[in-house]
Amino acid sequence: EVVLPPVPAELNFGALPLFDDLFEYGHSDSKVDLELHIVWTNAMQRFEVFKLPEDKLPKPFPDGRESATLEEWAAAFRAADGGKVNTLGAPEGSDPATEVWAALQVGAADLAETCEAAGRPHSRFRIHWEDGANALIPHCAYLKSIQQHLNLRIRTLLALGRVDEAHADVVCAIAMAEALREEPLLISQLVRLAQAKTLLESIAWGVESHQWTDRQLIDVEERLMHVDYLKSMAEAIEGERVMMIGYLELALKRPGLYDDLGIFVNLDPSTVWAEHIDRIPRIAVRGVTRRNQATLAMHHQLVIDEVRRLSSVYQDTQLVVETKFTLNELHQLHAREPFRPTPYNIVSFLVGPDLDKCIARAIRGQVLMLCVVTGCAVERYYLSEGQYPESLDQLVPKYLDAIPQDPMDGNPLRYERTDDGRFRIWSVGLPGEQASGAMRLGHFGHQLDEPWVWP
Repeated sequence: EVVLPPVPAELNFGALPLFDDLFEYGHSDSKVDLELHIVWTNAMQRFEVFKLPEDKLPKPFPDGRESATLEEWAAAFRAADGGKVNTLGAPEGSDPATEVWAALQVGAADLAETCEAAGRPHSRFRIHWEDGANALIPHCAYLKSIQQHLNLRIRTLLALGRVDEAHADVVCAIAMAEALREEPLLISQLVRLAQAKTLLESIAWGVESHQWTDRQLIDVEERLMHVDYLKSMAEAIEGERVMMIGYLELALKRPGLYDDLGIFVNLDPSTVWAEHIDRIPRIAVRGVTRRNQATLAMHHQLVIDEVRRLSSVYQDTQLVVETKFTLNELHQLHAREPFRPTPYNIVSFLVGPDLDKCIARAIRGQVLMLCVVTGCAVERYYLSEGQYPESLDQLVPKYLDAIPQDPMDGNPLRYERTDDGRFRIWSVGLPGEQASGAMRLGHFGHQLDEPWVWP
């Protein structure tokens, strides 16, 4: 019900053979399935060209740094075993950027094909949905690998002064970070948010070095303005609901399925619902299962409706937040009586906290995108005036239509010029019980209570 229909291959990034072959796997030892398994194995091996020698980097990084220098990357490539992406091809005595660029060329042909296809309007991968929760999603890990590969390419190209090529890779990186936008799975949306973190670092490389042009920054702004994590998260929660209800349907035929799922493994015996844990696998009869399905459906629907409301309000107030809104509905869902764990709602009770964390991450990703768009406007001001603005007021109306508001409290996004000649923009984040603004998650139990800063 939630899976989007197929689209023509020429309009679908997911139909790229590099990814499509990942889903050519079988389910038995038949000759046909063995042949498919070989195709599948070869498909996975193709992604080795994007693998970076991260295990050869110094950990932790000196001076509290969060990322490696190009010198450290060059040393890592040299230290890695020969073959595939780890083979250097730079002339002796080359600078680190040239060495890293030479090492990255092993994946250049596949990356060019991938980036060309990334501009297609749809991105629907050939997941075997008929397998239910057993369906494999190997493309998620490989998309993260390509994202990291692009990030290092962008940094290297900027170090080599090849800014136009770096911007072309940023365009590809934005598309790659959105490749999972249509996939109705929570894990897919969490991978997408992880890709976004890498993408924001890629954009920051050129901002901090003042290498992006005004036109390139405008292009980045326009592309990021269309990102909607909340809408996709609502669809993913709906997909998870279908998946979990399907699992419970199987429980009618396999009473031991609760044990197979591992839902009740390693749970704290002191919890209030511990008395039910041993009983549920033995009493997974039709009535209990149907009650769990109904509770799960109603619980998830409340969450889905609220996240969709958040998405619509955020889009309506992209730059100026006038409407205050809270997540009180979800708080009441989690805190009210009689929503306590029983054999009839235990599945919904267990998965609820995970939904909270996913929603919080989606909100964080959405707000950080607003910070990046604002940061691009700040950098455009710098390119024009030779210095950063004293306040965001100076960006209006030439660079922004209005002062961007922090959706978390309704006040302007925080901005300051730093002592090292740079700037930073941030949202207050999710401050918990003290929050009184646009998005309030104080009762969720999984808070991201530190400011959300870029770059």
